[in-house]
Amino acid sequence: MTTIKSNIYTPQFTGLKYNHTIKLAREYAASTGQKEKFKDFRKSINKVSGSSITINVRKNKNPEECFHVSVLNKDCFNKFIGGVDYLYQSHKSIGEYTFEIIKNLADKKSEIHKTVFNK
Repeated sequence: MTTIKSNIYTPQFTGLKYNHTIKLAREYAASTGQKEKFKDFRKSINKVSGSSITINVRKNKNPEECFHVSVLNKDCFNKFIGGVDYLYQSHKSIGEYTFEIIKNLADKKSEIHKTVFNK
């Protein structure tokens, strides 16, 4: 019989978690000549967040065709700190929307920044 012990240590992520959505935003930034801005936005988000920031965008078909966007801020113990959930029209690409979200997260005066970081 094999005994599996659970891992007591929970890794702490700092900054924006890399996922496919972030990859699409980086590709969009490179294709539009905004690669340096993208790097600057990520650096400023990473300075502010001592916790894990996750951005997910998925396509919905009901009730209408749109993108469902979730921006979550959780600490190392998966405790929810702040986040936003909203819908975007689907006439732009996922990378373009994610780039806009990252830009708004980096802007300390934006509503998204205030909601996600509870400021």
